[in-house]
Amino acid sequence: LRVRADNEAPTEPGICIESGFIAAEATPKFHEVIAIGFRFPEYPDVSFSITMRSTDEPSEQGQLDWGLNEAQATAKQEGQSAWYSSIKKLRKGDRIISDWAGAEILTRMPATDKSPSVHEFIYKYPGAANEVLKPYVRIDLNTGVKANSKSSNRPSLQDEEVVALWDKLTTSIQVRPVKN
Repeated sequence: LRVRADNEAPTEPGICIESGFIAAEATPKFHEVIAIGFRFPEYPDVSFSITMRSTDEPSEQGQLDWGLNEAQATAKQEGQSAWYSSIKKLRKGDRIISDWAGAEILTRMPATDKSPSVHEFIYKYPGAANEVLKPYVRIDLNTGVKANSKSSNRPSLQDEEVVALWDKLTTSIQVRPVKN
């Protein structure tokens, strides 16, 4: 961490913070990570979040299908195969958001004795090695959220309404043009 003038743009990799700079060499496990979450007054039980991080080597763990296979294996191992197989897939497949060719799954999770049936939507793009405009990206939308806890309330939106909200939000994402 070092002091940085507000108008200084360091040439080395790292993250700028107010009046400071954290150099990438500070730790060998350095990744630039940006995460932001949104809540909507008109939909108080909906959360929407985007996480992006630089990647020097995309891995299969950044792929949507890898995560789904892991979740299925965990459910089977924990004796939850019947619950897992009753997840309703509203949509699943490849999807391009901005210039990112990733994949999405939009699901309605089944109710349990502890939680109501809620929506969980995920988009993943594994990123491209060392390309600043092609980071690893994960976008999530959840319904039934209360006080930042998932699966706490009945969703205020029906399946078609939450899919329309997802589409509206995700199609608004654009990579800002960069001038050299």
